[in-house]
Amino acid sequence: MSAIDTSAVARFSIFSRLASYVAELDAAFARYKVFSRTLNELNSLSDRELNDIGLGRGDLKDIARKTAYGA
Repeated sequence: MSAIDTSAVARFSIFSRLASYVAELDAAFARYKVFSRTLNELNSLSDRELNDIGLGRGDLKDIARKTAYGA
């Protein structure tokens, strides 16, 4: 007769958790870079250029945030 142990617990090694954490930090930094780059590019536009595309200076952070982090 044979027995099968079905109570195996999924365990993550410290290295896989660390790799996951590093990957999350890398993704967060990449999103921040998109936010920063977008905000800098929008801030470099003149008021007239912003008005031409229907934006005001007060909208820029919200637009950069939506671009980088989603809705």
